[in-house]
Amino acid sequence: MSTGNNNTIAASVPTQAMSASSLAITMATPPGNINGGTPFGKSMGQSFGNKPDCNNFTLWKTMVTTVIRGHRLDGFLSGTRSCPPKFLLIKPTGSRLRLNLDYKEWVVNDQLLMGWLYRSITEMVATQVMGSTTSTNLWKALENLYGIHSKLKMNTVRTSIQTIRKGNMTVDDYLKQMKSWADILAIVGNLYPKDQLNANVIYGIDSEYMPIVVLIGSKKIHILARVARYLVEL
Repeated sequence: MSTGNNNTIAASVPTQAMSASSLAITMATPPGNINGGTPFGKSMGQSFGNKPDCNNFTLWKTMVTTVIRGHRLDGFLSGTRSCPPKFLLIKPTGSRLRLNLDYKEWVVNDQLLMGWLYRSITEMVATQVMGSTTSTNLWKALENLYGIHSKLKMNTVRTSIQTIRKGNMTVDDYLKQMKSWADILAIVGNLYPKDQLNANVIYGIDSEYMPIVVLIGSKKIHILARVARYLVEL
């Protein structure tokens, strides 16, 4: 079968616009394995360790996208790396089509990424997003499934920081809990203001530390800020 002239024009051509008899589809593949150029490394050779749920999806999404971005595959998730046309017109006649090798490579990478994402979620979650045909579709389905829960989770964390009291906790446990919540928000890009965190730390302690709280109404407010920062960084 002739492959025609190497000079080609990229075009998406509806097959119904031409009769089958007028088309000759060239399926030739160049030397070498097209999969040899896949950007998948060893880190994507196995499923991601953590599985998403209603409580950790935002954190899971952050960690997963970091890996995907490191492999330069994030365009498949956002949809900015769109699928090339499946066939190319062959010049000079324009009556023949050949399979677009860029399309083949795109499909390989997209399906490998989608398979990795499926392996990185639980079976129960996978059944809720079945039917996705591309990585973009699967990613949007996961965001729709967990988006509302993640937003509520972040709001709950912020409220906890603002309302928690030391109570029966040790000072170390109290401070570690506050710092843990602040870190969760920071990891997902939802930073909690440092000044507000410092104030919450101080207001949440009990009467044992009242001398520090008294500083709030004094001219030594800068000392209070330094003490709060020190406590949070413990």
